[in-house]
Amino acid sequence: MKIVNDTTNCNGLCEVAFVFNGSVGLESDGLYGVSHLLEHCMCEQVKTIEPELLELGLNWNAYTSNNEVCFILGGLEENVYKMMNKFALLILNYKIPKEVFERERDVVLTEYNMYASDQEGAMWMNFLRRKYNFYDPCGRKKDLEDLKYEDFMEFKDKYFVVPSYVKFTHPKKSRDLRESDFKEVVKFVSKKDDNIFLRWNRKMTYGNYKDVDIEKNSSFESQRVLMICKEFSSYDIDDHSSYSFSMILKDMLKNGLTSILMKEIREKLGYVYGISVETMRLEQNKFIFFITTSSRKDKIDTVKKKFKEVLSHLTTYISSKKYKSAITGMKSRIMMSECIRFSNVLDDVAIEHKNNIVNGKFDSSYKKFVDFVLSLDLKNAEYFIDTDFTR
Repeated sequence: MKIVNDTTNCNGLCEVAFVFNGSVGLESDGLYGVSHLLEHCMCEQVKTIEPELLELGLNWNAYTSNNEVCFILGGLEENVYKMMNKFALLILNYKIPKEVFERERDVVLTEYNMYASDQEGAMWMNFLRRKYNFYDPCGRKKDLEDLKYEDFMEFKDKYFVVPSYVKFTHPKKSRDLRESDFKEVVKFVSKKDDNIFLRWNRKMTYGNYKDVDIEKNSSFESQRVLMICKEFSSYDIDDHSSYSFSMILKDMLKNGLTSILMKEIREKLGYVYGISVETMRLEQNKFIFFITTSSRKDKIDTVKKKFKEVLSHLTTYISSKKYKSAITGMKSRIMMSECIRFSNVLDDVAIEHKNNIVNGKFDSSYKKFVDFVLSLDLKNAEYFIDTDFTR
């Protein structure tokens, strides 16, 4: 069983994550949403030890992303060691009953409807479907409604028997986790086929896909959502420096009321409340940089015009001083977040970025950062209003 060890500056705390690669990338027509449903169902038996976990002050959770399904146990080192085998076996050695499948499908459909009824959630769903022909972890409603128990279990038996790897994060002074620490789990999984599925096993090609299901549940007629997006590449050979520069730019654009977009858009216009700036990984070396905000229906064109003005002259708002301040702030938050969540994120690019920031790799890279901003070419970014996908 593959074990990936990592360290944290937070003494006494550790976290173990059981990771299944592939997730949404393994799904196909008729099965969109099955990974998320499996995540729900595979947690069922953990309830039997939850009182003990709570008494020991342990946190446990699970999530489904575009690229993995992950089950997490974290807390004081001694208590994680005490419970991690039992936790893992309850997830892995469990044949999901049909009644649990049916119940959790209703729960997942409720979660789906909640997300699809949110205007920004529906906008993001529809953007991914129309522009990338991609269904996110929430899946497709009709697939979940029509999903047969037998097909659900076939998918589980193919992809969710052996974890792709175990990620263990511990204090720097503590020892790494070894396979011998998982005697019961290793004994169980050694009889199974290895999980050889890749995290990045899909192609995300930007286009204009017509034959997709569009969600029209949100109906905030007085408000419009604006999204601005641009693809970019970032490669292993340069330690994904473009990704790091995108994260620094994200910080400068929207972190705090004195950030560039909050000052230039919110403060000067007064027509928006919040602005979100995010970077999403599409493939191994492909990313999308996107900005979203909401405004009154009669003001959205003014907001859109102001965004174009700012983003077309972005380098005039970026100074060396602001760049250094952004990196200093990121270092502080990284150190703080390690003691809140204990572990690093699972994405290797994000881990590389964190290490590069903490180690000061980009401290003196202001000129390269400006070059990246120019290459990102937000002057030619694409703009979408939520109604572009629901007409």
